[in-house]
Formats: sequence, structure tokens, C-alpha cells
Amino acid sequence: MSASAAYALDLSVEHGRLVRHRVAFPWSLGRPYSDERWSEAIRIIPQVAGAGLLSGDHVRQRLRLGAHARMRLESAGAMQVLSGDRGVARSDWQFEIGPHAMLVLESEPYALMPTTRLDLRNVIALDPGAILLAAELVCPAVPDKPGEWRSETVVHDLAGCPLLIDRQEMFAQTAARLARLPDHMTAFGTIWIMAQTCSDIVADLPDVPARVGVTALRAGAGFAIRLGARDGGKLRAASRRLMDALEPRLVARQAAASRAEPAMVAQT
Repeated sequence: MSASAAYALDLSVEHGRLVRHRVAFPWSLGRPYSDERWSEAIRIIPQVAGAGLLSGDHVRQRLRLGAHARMRLESAGAMQVLSGDRGVARSDWQFEIGPHAMLVLESEPYALMPTTRLDLRNVIALDPGAILLAAELVCPAVPDKPGEWRSETVVHDLAGCPLLIDRQEMFAQTAARLARLPDHMTAFGTIWIMAQTCSDIVADLPDVPARVGVTALRAGAGFAIRLGARDGGKLRAASRRLMDALEPRLVARQAAASRAEPAMVAQT
């Protein structure tokens, strides 16, 4: 898989329909589905060909949602990251979410083989009235032989004004020490809630098989929920349970905001 400036996956939702600008190796994409959980939402399940990411791979993805667009993007399975002698495997995602649009990104974990190095980068352009609910999960494929990973998330508004930068890095020695602690944590993740919301969005969260920490993001951009679990299965179960609790709350908030917009226009 050669490093190329082109996006391997380049999609947009415009006027309620999915536009495939580019779908190239390693991605494949079937037809979109309707989602009964919220009206006019598009549900897509992209799939990765082959074994996953190889050493030295650099794949780029872009997803854009126009005004009032609604999309749920789900992983078809865990992304395995294989070791090798060609350096770091990299995956970049770029999101642009327009006014009153909502994107739910429900990901399976990146499963790192021993001696693997993975670099993740997310760049998110967000309208103040948009909502993003996304999970980023990483676990070792062999629990007692962790790989190394680095994650960077950059968020700005549609005009390019920066809102926050979040960086995390896990070294193999650090991962090995954490695995020896009483909780034996080897799998880690973050659930991002990008929305101008109140604290009740993250109140009364369900019990999950993982350590959970909730952090308010700067500039009122939303919340980050940090997860630490014994293995990838428990991390995935914790993420799924939390996403299932958060999604209807955010859908209801987005629907209320959309209903309020015509009334505000009429008053002006």
C-alpha cells in the first residue's frame, strides 16, 4: 500500500444523500442504510480489505457533512495493525461537520501486534451547532506484548479558529507497567462528545467494565470520556454501552435545536 496524497476514503453527505468522491484500497463500501434511531440519518459500514494496516502504511480518510446532515459510520470489525520493518503505520481522518449536522462514529479497536507502532491523527472542523460523537479505541492483539501508539486530535471551527489539541502517547514500557497494576489495564480509548452541551449529557452514565474518567473540553466544546480496560473485548463493551446511552441524548438535543431554528428565524 503506497503512501499517496489522495484520500483512500472520501465521502460527503449533501442534501440527504451520500456522495462517494473516492473509495479506494484498502476500503470498500456497500450501499448506505436508513437508521431507525433518528430520522433522515444515513448509516454506512465501510470495510477494510486484507489484514489491516501494515508497517509503513499511511491511509487518509475524509468525511464532510453539509447543513442538517445526519450520519452514523460504523466499523465492520477491528482494524489489525501488523508489525514490520517499514516504520510507523499511520491513519489520518479529516471531518467537516456543518450547521446542525450530526455524526456518530462507532469504531472497533485498533488491535496492535507486538512491536507495532501506530500514529493516529484526527482533524475536526465543527460548526457551533454541529454534534460529533466518536470513539477511538486501541488494544494489544497479544496482551502481554503491547505495541506503541500515538494519537493527536485537532478541533477547530469552520473558519479555522482552533478550539483544542489533544495528544496521547503510549510506549511499550509504560503499557507493560500499567498491565501489572491491580486493574491490569492494557486497552485504552476516548469517546469524544463535540457539542455545545450542558453537563447533563454525561450525567448518570451506565456502569461499564472499564475505568472511566470524564473531562470537560476547553471553550465549551464538549466532553472527553477516557477509558482503560483489561482487554480489547471489555474496552469495546464499555464503549458500546456508553455510546448507546449518549447517542439518544444527543439526538434529542439536536432535534430540539433544529426545531428551534425556524422559530428563531421567524421572530427575526
